[in-house]
Amino acid sequence: MPRVRNSGASDAGERALGIVAALVALFILLLMAIVVWMSTLPGLPGDPGFTFDNYTDVFEDGVIFDALVNSFLIGAGTVAVNILFAVPLAWLVHRTDMPGKPLVVTLVAVSVLIPGFLKAMGWILVLSPEIGLLNSLYVDIVGAEEAPFTIYGMGGVVFIQGLMLTPAMFFLVSGSMIALDPALEEAAQMSGAGRWRTIARVSFPLIWPAVLAGLIYNFMTAVTLYEIAALLLEEDTAVLSTELFLYVRSAGGSIELGYAAVYGVIMMAFAIFALWFYGRAIKRVHRFAVVTGKGYRPRLAALGRWQCAALGFVAFYVALSELLPLVMLVWISLLPALTQFSVSALGDLSFATYGGIWGQLGGWEPLVNTVVMVTATPALVVGLSLAMSYVTVRSRLPGRRLVDTAAMLPHVIPGIAFAFALIVFGIALSRFTGVHLSGTMAMIVIALVVYRIPYCTRVTNAAMLQIHAEIEEAARMCGAHTIQILARIAVPLIKSSLAYAALWIALLVLREVTIPLMLASPDNIVLSVRIWTLWETGQYGAASALGVAMFTISAAILLIVQRLFRAQGLFETRDG
Repeated sequence: MPRVRNSGASDAGERALGIVAALVALFILLLMAIVVWMSTLPGLPGDPGFTFDNYTDVFEDGVIFDALVNSFLIGAGTVAVNILFAVPLAWLVHRTDMPGKPLVVTLVAVSVLIPGFLKAMGWILVLSPEIGLLNSLYVDIVGAEEAPFTIYGMGGVVFIQGLMLTPAMFFLVSGSMIALDPALEEAAQMSGAGRWRTIARVSFPLIWPAVLAGLIYNFMTAVTLYEIAALLLEEDTAVLSTELFLYVRSAGGSIELGYAAVYGVIMMAFAIFALWFYGRAIKRVHRFAVVTGKGYRPRLAALGRWQCAALGFVAFYVALSELLPLVMLVWISLLPALTQFSVSALGDLSFATYGGIWGQLGGWEPLVNTVVMVTATPALVVGLSLAMSYVTVRSRLPGRRLVDTAAMLPHVIPGIAFAFALIVFGIALSRFTGVHLSGTMAMIVIALVVYRIPYCTRVTNAAMLQIHAEIEEAARMCGAHTIQILARIAVPLIKSSLAYAALWIALLVLREVTIPLMLASPDNIVLSVRIWTLWETGQYGAASALGVAMFTISAAILLIVQRLFRAQGLFETRDG
């Protein structure tokens, strides 16, 4: 059959997809350029002038150096906690005969759905010196004058962000764990190496690219997270994300966009350097090849008497990451006031807080805004990603590689920097055109769409590559044009991948708080921001009740995802 696409011709539909993909790519590049541009302006967008005074002022102030050091320490500590939990969990699930592995994978996935700020709130209720129930219990029993434990400070941020980002590391490492040929480990053991020496000298070096990818991804995520640091750090402890946020939304109402842009540029440079370092680290990729066509026999290690220890380790992680913070949120949500756990307190339990949850929510508007956010964002992300993937994978349009590169940029650029760029974009749009985008739900949706496009384009790229070009060629020989091929052939064939991506993006968007909080106004409050506001104003019971409701909704959606896609093996583990 002749390959009709070799002619290089393109129809109107393909050109239209190319225009859409190019516009998305240019908008992403524009947002990055806006951050750099704003850092050189003496005032608001549209004001004349060019200056480096913003950089001079920020560096002369000296806070930036503390912020850089603290952010680095938090990032390094976070990935250390990730390695402590994620690598052993991945090894137990994919390389051993530990029982209950599908349940473990489900529990790790459920951990993703608990927003980081809810975990932080749960641990505050446990270890806060003022309101922590564990501290109160200790003081009452021992008679101590001061609470011995605290969740506040950089150690608390590292601990909670480490638990929060462990699932990302787990799933990134799992693929390499599955692919690792046990014959290599057996050869080392036959040469006299013990189990731990084999793991350290053979297994771990071979999965190093996956571990390094997880380290860099989680390091940059940890550096750019705002909500955990905002809840747990003292005002005099500066990190990059909180400084950027405070400059944009200062309590006095002044918006020092130039200084915020400097922090945004530094965060982008931080991320680009990390990506460059990763590229250099895996340059000799052939050294890590573990699957060949010769004698690859995946087998599982027998845990034997270590089985109970393995299950205990899994239970320990689940308790720290999910069970304890959720139990505390449920406990506080059922009480009229903060009360330490006791038998007498059980008599005060009631659902009164849940009965008034509608009033605490603030009526229909936050709920409607949340529904708009979790439906419009996945729909737009999937639609735009599909267009970009078709241009990248199927077309011969010029610039298609640039489109794919631009689609990945939000993956390495902090989401908070894109949110800041949209604030500046909204100001400029208002001043130059009179169109008011700031403070609307459209602003939040646009920011989340840009932030989630990298993930979805990876899904749609892989799905499009699975469709053989001969199917498209046969359709074209029958007279079909690009839009018909995409709508009537490609989409039905990859609908499972598209639906999975849409549902997963909806879950991630539902738990997002940093971007909606940064772009918040009285007209675009969503559920996560409402929970944050209640907590900040001391309404812990109402915040806990809404947090429990949020988690319940997310868990229900996850169960639907599992049920719909179990046949595709998305949640399967290797059983031998």
